[in-house]
Amino acid sequence: MEDFIKTGILPIDKYLGGLKRHSFVLVEHDPEVEGEYLSIQIARNVIEKSIVIVALTSMTPNKFKEKIVNIQTSDELSQSKLKELIEKNLILIDGYSSLIGAEKIEGVFYVDNPSNIESWIKQFDSALKEAESRNGAENTFIVIPYFSVIIDISDEKTGLDLVKYLKETVHKVFSVIIAIGKWPYTEDFWNEVRALGFDVVIEASRYIYKLREYRYFRIKHCSWRDSKEISQNKYLFRVEIPGPGFTVYIPKVVITGPYNSGKSTFVSTISKSSVSVDFMGTTVALDFGILSIGGISAHVFGTPGQERFDEILSYLAKEALGVILIVDSTRPETFDRAKEMLEKLYLRDVPIVVAANKQDLEGALPPEKVRELLNLPKGIPVVPTVAYDKERVFRVFEKLYEMISKSSGGCP
Repeated sequence: MEDFIKTGILPIDKYLGGLKRHSFVLVEHDPEVEGEYLSIQIARNVIEKSIVIVALTSMTPNKFKEKIVNIQTSDELSQSKLKELIEKNLILIDGYSSLIGAEKIEGVFYVDNPSNIESWIKQFDSALKEAESRNGAENTFIVIPYFSVIIDISDEKTGLDLVKYLKETVHKVFSVIIAIGKWPYTEDFWNEVRALGFDVVIEASRYIYKLREYRYFRIKHCSWRDSKEISQNKYLFRVEIPGPGFTVYIPKVVITGPYNSGKSTFVSTISKSSVSVDFMGTTVALDFGILSIGGISAHVFGTPGQERFDEILSYLAKEALGVILIVDSTRPETFDRAKEMLEKLYLRDVPIVVAANKQDLEGALPPEKVRELLNLPKGIPVVPTVAYDKERVFRVFEKLYEMISKSSGGCP
């Protein structure tokens, strides 16, 4: 088996290579920030190839299954197929039903006394044996999304002892992921938890900018990467269920370029929903799309390309975190217009990617020639693309996100 598994969380996969075998992962999150959904998203994403043991403390087994089914990250995977994978690969430890007097469900490991550590350990041991019988514990993830509930219904010592048990267990499985809300537990508790030696520590928090609340996470520590380097970046996120679930989020991306360069097609190709304000096929105000692909979600604004609409360019570009300039690679005579449009956006320190579109057509210039004719500075990459090809369009967007994360971490 491979030593790394992709999680579907873009920064984790891109900068850590995914999660490493036998990795012990802590997600610390502000109580009002849905950091637990990062762990739930990983459980949803790896369930396609791995056994996942999830310990429930705040919802019933059926409710959790319903939540997982409603996280749709791929157009290719239907809900019926996902339900099959859940029945095959998901093992649930139910520490919630006994708290509310709900009935036991067949096939679920039931914790009779959630405030007692021995009750938890007994069911974890049983769940690991079940995982071994299905596909081997080595291929198993253990996820506890709401670990704080265990502390709240017992005490800090019980919570700490359970974390220690899971630390001893991690060598048997692929990974253990624990999400703990940063409630006002004692300083001694947090010091002892952090001293256990987590391989990955992720922090989820929030901040206010221009009266808007933004939620972000950052990778504070990784045992197999340079923590000082990766901890500098903050990644905005949003949670949408039903929908793609937990995704990194860019509030505003502007897509611009000369008339007929392919902007509207580009926006509609990559967006799960899009609107174009046009007249007889020509954009006369803007294109707007809500993008959700490859673990990224964003609000995308496409500008008109004709000169008579230039006055609105700077307004559309306000507070944008990134810009994609689309040019028609077969029409170099439009490149001067492309440079003029960039200047009229009045951008300062905003990452820009040039999409060299229509690479499928005869006479399309290669990216190197596009760069030369546009006289671009070194910091602006040129990515070849075809506006109706979803995979190639995503490569453009992925490059932009990489630049945004390095410049501002995706934060305004």
